[in-house]
Amino acid sequence: MKKPIKSVSAVFIFAGLLACVVFSQESTPANVAHSQSFSAALHGVDYVALRPELAKSVQQDGIVTIPFTLTNTSDKDVLLGFVGDGINALAFLTESRTFRYIQNLNDRGNSGMMSGEIYNVVLKPGESTDHLSISYSSEILAAVKDRKIFGVLNGWAKIAGKLSPFICFSEPFAVPALWTKLPWNDLGVQSYLSLTPDLANAGFSGGHVWIPITMKNTSSQSVIVAIDEVRFFIMGDDREKKRLLHQERREFLKIATPVLKPGESISTNVSGRDYITLKFLETEGYKAGDKIVALAGGRILNTNSIFECYSAPFELPPLPKGEPPAGK
Repeated sequence: MKKPIKSVSAVFIFAGLLACVVFSQESTPANVAHSQSFSAALHGVDYVALRPELAKSVQQDGIVTIPFTLTNTSDKDVLLGFVGDGINALAFLTESRTFRYIQNLNDRGNSGMMSGEIYNVVLKPGESTDHLSISYSSEILAAVKDRKIFGVLNGWAKIAGKLSPFICFSEPFAVPALWTKLPWNDLGVQSYLSLTPDLANAGFSGGHVWIPITMKNTSSQSVIVAIDEVRFFIMGDDREKKRLLHQERREFLKIATPVLKPGESISTNVSGRDYITLKFLETEGYKAGDKIVALAGGRILNTNSIFECYSAPFELPPLPKGEPPAGK
């Protein structure tokens, strides 16, 4: 297998480039198996094939890494360049025949980022490189277990003296059941913690509202609380609530402190994150008078059982004059 040559390091951001691809009515996941070129110079000819190596996948601590093989299927040498581990994302076809990255399943947008070394590789006809891979949490993969998904790779290619950007897709495949096995017991939303916002001591700075949240253990067992991961959503915004519920849940397993015994409390003004970004709320449709809900997670001590808890809905305090500042 051919190994790529590293060159300069880079950060490569792609936002919407691949999301704008729309397949024709005749397109199906079955015929998205090979390269699709944006370049007229390459005449849309398939010159590489991307294949997932499902049997070689590795799962550790709730993260699945899937290797891919890229093969030159043309009769000419091909110079290929891509960033980092190369595979931009796993994706699925939507009903409107566009494709969406699986990490954006519950988001309105379809963006991502890759960073790292730039890799170049020259593949002779029939040659392959197995440098490529992609990693996802078991939770994200479980959310698409009933869909056919495929790998997406974009970069640049030089063939027959012509340099051009390219994008290619692997053959579609189903998510193996093993990939969706979570390393924790998810109890979902529980009432183990009460979350109480201290609106009388709210602060304002640079387009943020800082609201101390008191977290009290209302259960009969000791729990570890994710005090640095208090998050907020607008009441009624089920899409945002669902997205937050799927964020960084595996991190709850690694939190060592603080531990709250039954009846004990702690406030986020001691440590942790307890602010709301006003501009973000506005992009989510927030209007003065809307109710806000705080969300925090935790784990039952000495177990792998994790959970989330909500506050009662509350209104933001009136903003002082000059908040948020212009442009914030």
